[in-house]
Amino acid sequence: MKTPIETPLSLSTLPSIVFQFSSDGVMLTDDQRNVIDINPKFELITGYCREEIIGKKPSILSSGVHDKKFYDEMSASLKTHGNWCGDIWNTHKNGEIYLENLSITTVYGNDKKPLLYLAMIRDITEQRLHRDKLEHESLYDPLTNLPNRKLLTQTLEDSIQKDDLGDNKICVFYLDLDGFKQVNDNLGHHVGDQVLVEIATRFNRCLHKKGIISRIGGDEFAGILKANKSDLHHFKTLHEILNSVTTPLNLKGQDVVLSASIGVTFWPQSEKIESNKLLQQADFAMYQAKRKGKNRFETFDQSHIFDETKKSP
Repeated sequence: MKTPIETPLSLSTLPSIVFQFSSDGVMLTDDQRNVIDINPKFELITGYCREEIIGKKPSILSSGVHDKKFYDEMSASLKTHGNWCGDIWNTHKNGEIYLENLSITTVYGNDKKPLLYLAMIRDITEQRLHRDKLEHESLYDPLTNLPNRKLLTQTLEDSIQKDDLGDNKICVFYLDLDGFKQVNDNLGHHVGDQVLVEIATRFNRCLHKKGIISRIGGDEFAGILKANKSDLHHFKTLHEILNSVTTPLNLKGQDVVLSASIGVTFWPQSEKIESNKLLQQADFAMYQAKRKGKNRFETFDQSHIFDETKKSP
């Protein structure tokens, strides 16, 4: 239901001191969306002075980020409810894109038809960047910029929840670098960090659009791949990952040669299973790969657990 703001037609009745000194940018347009007035804060936020924007359409600020549907929904809200509020990416006069919180209110005349549109804007770019930074730090490894365990687990859980896999399944793998401790011991942790960064770059190239790999901690990584029940494409990708690790790295004038051991498991399984359990299965299979000579991958087999139990004192 529309709630008209009963306002005389003259702009002179607007509280000028609030208009001039508001901490928010203010823009007034007529019923045809032509700008008829702005306040100093609007000039500061957008970079446009009054002379440059009066008579223009607000679209002069458009960043190109939003599609036609976005603006159509904005117009529909103004027509139906008389207001719209949300975040929008706009362009400063200097060409920089910024994020603003925009609130638009329709001012109706005595005939109940739209007379003016009052837009209030606030630059929230810094707040969004800070929020995005905190979110990134919570989901990505600070050294390699790979997803961390939290993001991997979220992605895996989302994949499990989906019912549209069809003939596909999820390949979950756990990877540990062979010989990485010697790199740290002989060349130093700073060189070890360089190795991890380079290895992460190689992993990203192998998994481009095929899946996701995360750094769990130290020299341990885990990932997921979409796999088809009727082919072995996921095994081909795992071989590519192994080969990417064994390609020598030149550090401090000498080649560093590593390998990797990978454990693999799959979802769905005959029984309901959670994401953490899948990672545990892949982790167990990874240790089997190490025991069988390293530089290889092993698929999880439930019987291996029983074999290990029998060996336990």
